[in-house]
Parts: sequence; C-alpha cells; structure tokens
Amino acid sequence: MPIATRIKKTASPIAGPDRWDEWSAHLGSRSAPSPPWKILPGSRRSPLSWSRPLAVAGAALEGGLLNCMETWLRAPTTPFTEVVRHLEPWLRGAAGRVLDEEFALECLGWSYLLPNLAGELPAATWRHVLDTLTGLIAGPHDPRPSLQPLVDQLLGGELPWTLAYQFPELPRCRALARSARRRLSGGILQELDEQGLPHFRRLDAVRPLLACWTRCRSLVGADGATCFTVAAQSRYERFVRQALQLSRQNGQPVLGPHSAGAHDSEWMDAALAQTGREEDLAIADQLLPWRAASRAASAQQVFFPNSSVNSESSQLASLRPTWLRGGEHLVIGHDQGVLCTELNCGSTTVWSGTWSVEVCVGDRRLRPAAWKDVCWHSDDDVDYLELETNWSGAWRLERQILLAREDRFLWIADAVIGPDVQSLEYRSVLPLAGGVEFRPERQSREGFLTNRRRVARVLPLALPEWRTAAGAGSLESVSDGLQLRQQARGRGLYAPLFIDLSPHRLKWPVTWRQLTVAERLEIQSPDVAVGYRVQTGGDQWLFYRSLSAPASRTLLGQNLLHEFLAARFDTEGDVDELLAIDPVETS
Repeated sequence: MPIATRIKKTASPIAGPDRWDEWSAHLGSRSAPSPPWKILPGSRRSPLSWSRPLAVAGAALEGGLLNCMETWLRAPTTPFTEVVRHLEPWLRGAAGRVLDEEFALECLGWSYLLPNLAGELPAATWRHVLDTLTGLIAGPHDPRPSLQPLVDQLLGGELPWTLAYQFPELPRCRALARSARRRLSGGILQELDEQGLPHFRRLDAVRPLLACWTRCRSLVGADGATCFTVAAQSRYERFVRQALQLSRQNGQPVLGPHSAGAHDSEWMDAALAQTGREEDLAIADQLLPWRAASRAASAQQVFFPNSSVNSESSQLASLRPTWLRGGEHLVIGHDQGVLCTELNCGSTTVWSGTWSVEVCVGDRRLRPAAWKDVCWHSDDDVDYLELETNWSGAWRLERQILLAREDRFLWIADAVIGPDVQSLEYRSVLPLAGGVEFRPERQSREGFLTNRRRVARVLPLALPEWRTAAGAGSLESVSDGLQLRQQARGRGLYAPLFIDLSPHRLKWPVTWRQLTVAERLEIQSPDVAVGYRVQTGGDQWLFYRSLSAPASRTLLGQNLLHEFLAARFDTEGDVDELLAIDPVETS
C-alpha cells in the first residue's frame, strides 16, 4: 500500500496596491479586520467624535469636513460621490496644512474610510491618500515632553496604529505598529505621573487624550498585540479613574466650560470597559448621570478607594470627602504664578477659574511667583493642602486649604509673612460660577453663596463679626467674584475664610470671635499668632495659626507649639484635634 503523503498548501500572497484589481477586490471581500467604528462602541456617533478638543469645535459645524466624516461613518453605505468631492481638495492642500488637532482627526477619518474607497477611487489616487497619511507619521520618538501632546499622539501614535490595524496585509503598514506602540506608550508615561494624573497645564487635553488612547486600546493587531507596554497599560488604567476624579457630577470636566463634555457617555463607557475594575465602575455610577440605574447597587457592593489625590509633579489636587453622589469636591491646580480652583457642592458649581491674590507691601505690589507644594495630608477627618510662593525681599505667601470630611466645612487662608514691619494690603478673589451670588447679611459680615438656594455660608474670621465694629477690610461681591480685602501693619497678615458647606447648618445661627494668644503671659499681636473660635448652632471649632518663629503659646487654656491647629469642641467642651501642623525645624 502506498504511503500517504501529507502535502502542506502554501497560501498565495495577498496582492498589494501594485496589483490594483486584485487588491481592490480583496478589500471589498475580506471579512477581517472589522471597521474601527464597528468595533468601538458608538451607536449614535463615530469614535472620532469622542471628546473633541475645544480647538476643533468649529470644525464639527455643519459643512465642515469632520462633520461630514461623522455622517459618512454612520451611514449604512458610503456616499462615494460626496466623499471623493471632499477628498480631492483635501489631498491638494494637505502638504501645506498646519499639524493641529483638526487636521490630525481628518487624517484618522481618511484612515477609517480608506478600505471602502478602494472600489471607487483610481489606483493612483488611492495610493496617494495612503502615501500622504504614512508620510505624516513622525520619525523616532522624542523623549522630551511635546508642546502639542494630543497632536503628537494622534499623528505619531493613533494614525500609524490604525493603519497597521486596517492593512495588516501590507508590510509597510504592518511595520508601523512597532513605532506606534512606542509613541503611544511613551506619550502615556510622559504625560501622566505614577498616579495617572496629568499635569495641570494639560487639563484641557485629559478627555481628548483618553479618547485617543481608548480608541487605540480597542484595536487589537492581527497578531493579537495591543498598543501599550505593560507599564503604559497600568498607567492608562489609573488615568481612567483620574478622568472620573476630574469630573463634575453632571459628567462634565472640572475647570472647563459647562457645555464641554456633556455628551461623552460613549467614550467614558468605552474607557471603563478597557479597565473592567469594579471600583471604577462603581465610581462612574456615582458621578455620571447616565449610569444612575446601577448607582444604589454598586454603592453597596464595592469598597471605594481613597477619594482624594494630590500630585506635586502634576501640580494638581482633587479633594473629595467621598465618592458618593452629593458631596463636596474641590480642585486646585497651579502652574507658575497662576492658581486655579473649582468647588462643587453636589451638582452646583460654586466657583471655577483663577483664584487671584494681590499684596501690597509698603508701596510695592506683589503678585505670586511660582507656587510649590509644601504640605499634603489626607485622613478620615480632613484633606489638607498647603502651597507657598516667594517674593523678592524675603516676603512669602503661604496658602492653606483644608476640607473637613465629616464636619463639612472648607477652610482657606493666606498667610503673608515678611522680615520687617510694613503697611500691608491684601486682596483675594474667588471666581464665582455663573448663577452663584454672594448675599451678605445686613448686620454682620458673613454672607451666603446662593444659586436659587443657599449653597454655603462664608465667614471672614479676621474681621469683626458685627458691621458696627470698625474693621480693616471687607468681604463683598465684585465683578470677578467674591473679594476679601484686609489691611494691617506688621511683619505678617493672616486672611482666613471659614466656609460652611453643611446644608442643615445653613439655617442655624452663627458667631465667631478672634481669640487672645499669649506667650509668657504677654498678649501677642496678630502678626505673631492668631486664634479664632467659630460656632454654628451646637457645633464649635477652634483654629490657631502662628506667623512667627515657633514658641509655646496659650489659647483658650490650650498650650500650643503648633504652627497650625484645626480642632472641634466635643460635647464635653474638650478640644478634639482635626489637624495639627508642626513647624519645620531648621538647623
């Protein structure tokens, strides 16, 4: 009996664009890879519309190319005549275009449409499109941070990764996957710190970058490879949580316009699907309005991670007492001399924007130089952040921000400290959000922040409680927000605001007092140390701040060596410490 011989058939190589008829027929009949917009969730919109940066908002208007591409990708069949009518002028002008976000998204749109166009375009035109797209892909990755990280990631990372996914049959496209993986992974490691936080100056690119990386992560290469290294994948997963951290309860991004990101449900859900972590899904259920159906169940089933975060390298902090819906959320970001802040109480944005400060020392007007983190503390009682900026002449400003978790108040205070006695004038403005007003009380100096209802009560503790008492300063509404002014003469000045965020306490009576601070039985002036007592209803707190060299001092019978103390009085009248900051020891 003859021996059976097993013969291995050799598959004929797939023709490329040089054998045009075979190539176009192959693209028209192949079943894989699936079109990117069908893999990525986007029932109402294509993935290219996910969280478009504000710089390209005008390009999405009716008649713009991006808007047309959105229509073409959603259509049951490709309207080839209309596509070709837009393609020809785009090709003629591509060489002279500025490499910006709009152009990069247009390139991605053509990479999405290119397989379907093979049956309609002449061979030369089709090859011209592919050559144009591949020619835009930058060379080796520059290890220095990019001045345009989104453009870098779209053109240097997502475009080559998409072309490698779309045309695995072509060696030159398949080879793009390696450089795309390097560029995407390198971009993630550059733009995000180890916690997954972006730098404050990149805050407006958070959602466009995450949309870009989520689209790439969803496209798996023909060899099963993904677009990130292990380190980059881990940081991407942390970034998904931080994108939630940097969101308002209506789903919009913090420190952005209230119209931005209002319809990003598909993009956010796609990013969450890439991580699959129960904690992130539960956080999303709390923060995102379109996930309300599973909110109650997830809150009971998941142990939530720490809800506050601070990064010295990213110059960004997010203070949240809880992930549960309805709580307070304070964001602080700074870059050089600019410091921005946003406070949200439930669904109400109380303030958002630049928190300005000016100090006049004698006849010199001082503005902040670069801010730097000097202290961060987070526990079950409080989140505390302290920043500092230095001026010439040995003057400095120390900004304290304390958010009490259970006690539900915000303490913000600026300490101006210098080497000699001077006349000091201080002015600080919190940027109230649209619709929020400051309504002062008639007889006393406190007032309410309102938005159709009372949201918070503000107490200027360094000023006398009653308007009949003379006070060197004011708390009032001005065109750019809520302004606190104080004047003093000395080596320092302390300007604190106690902001009550508890809704049920807003109906209670309130009072406060400046307390006497003594050292060796001598009363100290306010440029040495200050103390305050606040009472609202049955709740009372004690605050102390030293503005001079550390020393043993007394306040309400308490012997203090701290630089700063925040405490509550318990039901027995004893002091229960919330936070104590000890002075820095110098040799």
